Amino acid sequence: MLQINRTRALVEDLEDGKRWTIPFYLINLEGRDIDIAPTKPRGLDRNSVKVGDRVAFRDRRGEEHFGEVTKLNQKTAAVQVGAVRWRVAYGLLAPVIEGDLGADDLALPGTWTRIEEGKDGSENQDTEEPRE
Repeated sequence: MLQINRTRALVEDLEDGKRWTIPFYLINLEGRDIDIAPTKPRGLDRNSVKVGDRVAFRDRRGEEHFGEVTKLNQKTAAVQVGAVRWRVAYGLLAPVIEGDLGADDLALPGTWTRIEEGKDGSENQDTEEPRE
């Protein structure tokens, strides 16, 4: 550094002797790493999500939730997590590549009757199953 002016500094390159007048904000006096860090991976966008996709997101308390997309809005997606429906911004969603939500996670509490189709096409009622 050869000279300091009001908003700029005159510096000389040690290798080739060229002089430059540069603004102060370009001077790295502390020798810190100034490489531009890669941006944090963003969440999904509206075009990459469809109804029925399984997604994950974190709520405001940092708890992770897994659910299924039930509706697409302009800025948010409706995600069914158990018996609760969440409106989540697309940028907060992450795809669930593998995993099983399980039938119990999507069912409402109560007593359920399983109906199975017989070989002849008739419906047979099976036993009742309590759900919590």
